Formats: sequence, structure tokens, C-alpha cells
Amino acid sequence: MTRFDRRTILKLLGATSVGTALPWLSSNSAKAGPNDVPLRMLFIEVSPGCRRTTFEPSVQGPSYVSQTTALPNDAWNFRPVMASLDGYRSRVTMFENLDMVSNEVDPTSPANAHFAGLTHMLTADDRYGSTGDLGNGPSIDQAISQFLNKDGPITRLPSLEVMADENAGFYSRSTNHHSYSAPGQQVPYLMYIPDIWDRLFPDPLNTDAAAQAALQARRTSVYNHVKGDYDALLAKLGGKDRDKVGAMLQYRKDLFDSLGVVNNREANRPGKASIMDPWGQLDEGYQKGNPSNRLWHTHTELIGRLAAAALHTDTTRVVTLSIQEPPSYEFGYTDGDYGSSDWHDLIHKVSGDQPELSDDAARGTIDELHRIMYAKVAFILDQLASLPESDGQTLLDHTLVFVYSHIGEGSHDLSRLPWMVIGDAHGYLKMGQYIRCPIFDPGSGQITTDDKGSRKWNVRGRAHNDLFVTLANAMGLQIDTFGRQGMAESLGIIQEMLA
Repeated sequence: MTRFDRRTILKLLGATSVGTALPWLSSNSAKAGPNDVPLRMLFIEVSPGCRRTTFEPSVQGPSYVSQTTALPNDAWNFRPVMASLDGYRSRVTMFENLDMVSNEVDPTSPANAHFAGLTHMLTADDRYGSTGDLGNGPSIDQAISQFLNKDGPITRLPSLEVMADENAGFYSRSTNHHSYSAPGQQVPYLMYIPDIWDRLFPDPLNTDAAAQAALQARRTSVYNHVKGDYDALLAKLGGKDRDKVGAMLQYRKDLFDSLGVVNNREANRPGKASIMDPWGQLDEGYQKGNPSNRLWHTHTELIGRLAAAALHTDTTRVVTLSIQEPPSYEFGYTDGDYGSSDWHDLIHKVSGDQPELSDDAARGTIDELHRIMYAKVAFILDQLASLPESDGQTLLDHTLVFVYSHIGEGSHDLSRLPWMVIGDAHGYLKMGQYIRCPIFDPGSGQITTDDKGSRKWNVRGRAHNDLFVTLANAMGLQIDTFGRQGMAESLGIIQEMLA
């Protein structure tokens, strides 16, 4: 077997990256036995939020509450735009007056109205740098992933980030979205379905235990041989060279540790044809989507199925899925309708406390956009509920789902967020509640900013930081604060959510 000298190894260390220099690891984690099913977490971004008054349940009682109050499952119902989720209402917790307060106190202005929410939705912290388009970090999804893997890899992938879009993979096969591994460090989201498959399942399915053991032995032999070369080289080096080689060796060791964890859920992998055949029937390309070639619809459902498969096979325990807006043909809009230039213009015109358009048909068009998006959330929940686990329950029973958006509604408002949590996190959380949060300065109304169509409320509800503290603790990460601190609207863990 070839041995590498000092010059060659240092050249490789300097010229390669983790993605190109290191091979895929073979197995995933299931540290406990087959009946001890791990808890996973799925983040689902419904990009545009939901038009005000169409999602908040109508409940009895005062307009505002002075302290956080939880209403039980029988005290509220979904409104029509979210009716597709009704079968899961007993598992859902919704919120009233949950706000991105952190954005309101951020000293750095956002690059535009959308970046206000994009940079805060998962970080709840001041923006990074001076450009206004980067968030701090880690974001809540990455913080949970980093915690789960703090003692070494527990799954082959620490997390998976994917985006479903009409033109997913046409312009780019991945995109930097707003999950952050560290301050200002965006995590790439995969968009191209073949790439997502290869990321999750790079090797052929092999359920033969003896063959898996033989493969493990071969890889162990290779690792030990390379480690011997590294150890010999380290003895001859000093200073920065030694530190550089030592750091790479430690990184390889951390990755190799995951090889020793036997994956007993490999057989949960879906058949490749069930994903790739529907994708192969699409006519991909810019502006090629139409009612007979439903690119967004098919992309979203296939990527949703892959997200579920990633969790069911225990390839990762944290998935972040961003669902972008559907194209106009999916919700019956044509450019120019209702005096608007395009659907984005229309969503501004019908949103806000004092909308420019009060036409019921115009509002109904945007409500249909939102209804379609929440129907896709229901589809993903159906996927989780259809996948059996070894304890007789389903993947949904073992997954904490968080549905969020980067704006509250089309006015770019970041208050009264239409967010929800689904699942009890193995008994840690109550389910089926409507959490009414207090607001501050309830006597004030809405103001209109100089940004066209961007209206925001000058009242503040409970900071969304508190929800992230609650979710982190549900996943085992015991923290008292997350993101921006020192806000009067941040009260800590949401006690009313706890079982």
C-alpha cells in the first residue's frame, strides 16, 4: 500500500476540503436497541406566513391576555386555510402574539424587509456584520444538531437542510439559506432531488449483516493503516505542521467513530424508483411548470418524502425543510389580476391591518396560496404518520415538528407569527393547545414604514426566543436563554407548553 511523505500529506491537507477529501461513512446511529426509538426534529418553513385573520382561531375571552395562557384542544379549531391539518389538531400547539422581538431591537438594519425576518427566524439574535443580510448563529436547528452530536457523531449526517421550490436545481443545485452553523456561517440547502438522494443514500442498500461487518472490517483496516502513517509523521514534525496534521487526524477520528455504530434502520430506506421515477417524468426548466407539469407540487412532495426517509432511516435526527411559495398556476392567479402586477404585489395589497385591497376574491386568491402550502405540511405529516417504528408507533410519534415562516404575513410584519409545534417530544410537551401570549402596549396600532407594502405593528408580543428555549430543552439541550438577551418580552421557557 502506498505511503505518503510529509510533503504529500501537507499538500493534501492544504488543498482539499472535508467534502472532497473524506469518503462517505457507512453507517448511521441507533445507539440503543431496536425498541428504543430516538427522538428526531423536523423544521418546516412555510415561507410567506399566513394572511392575518385567516389563521388565528376565534376563541372566547378577552382580546388580549396579561400573562401567557394555554387553551385546551376543545377550545379552538383551525380556520379554513389550515383545514388540511385538522386530523392532527390534537397534536398541534399554536400561538397568539408570538413575535420576532429580537428584530425590533437589532442595531443593524436589514438589507431589505425580507431579510429582517430571514436573519432572525431561526437565530433570534442580532444580525451578523454590517450588511444586514446575514444572521448570527448557531441557529436553533444547528444548535440542536450540534448538541446531539457533541460527544461524537450519532448519525451519518449531523443534519439535513433541503429546499422545495418550483425551479429547484435549475438555477442552482443548492442555495445558502438562513440556517447558521456559527455567526454568519450559512448552511447550504440542497434543492436538486438526485443530489438529495445521493446525500442520504450514497451506497447501495445492504441488509446483509455479514456483508456489513466485512465492509466495516475493511474500512477499519484502512483507517488504522492511515492512522499509523499519521502517527509516524507526527513524531517527525513540530510547530504548525504538527498542529495541522494533528487537527486533521482528530477530525478523521471523530468521523470514523460513527462507523462503529450499527445502523439497524437501513431497511427503512424507500425504493429509489419511488422517488426518482416521478422526478424523471417532469419536464424541468425555467417557466416550464404548468397544470400538466406541476414542478412545485412534485418537488415539494418528493423532497418531503426524502426528509421523512432521512429521519426514518436514522441517517440524521435533525432535518430543516424550506417550502417556497407555489407558482401562480397552482392557486389560480394571472399577472394583472385585481390591478396587481404579479402575485407578490397582490399579497402586499391584501395584507396588513389596513390593506389596500378589500376585494374578497383578491383575498381569496392569496388564501388559496396559503391553503396549498399548509396542505403540503399535512402531506409531510401524513408521511411521518405512515412510517412504522419498531415499538409499534410511527415516525410521527417520535418526531418533534416545528412549522415556522420568515414573516408573519405579506405585509412583512414579524408579529403574530403563524407558527406551530406538533408532537410531545416523548412526553416532554403538552399537545393540542392554543398558547395565548401577552402583548406589550396593547393600545397602540399599526404603523406604515417607508418600504412599499411593508407594514409592522408597534406592539410587541412574547419573544420567539422563548419558544426556541422550550424546543431546545425538549430535545435535551438544557438552556435558559437563546439568542438575543435582555429583552423584557423574553420570559424564558414557555412553562405552559410543558407536560
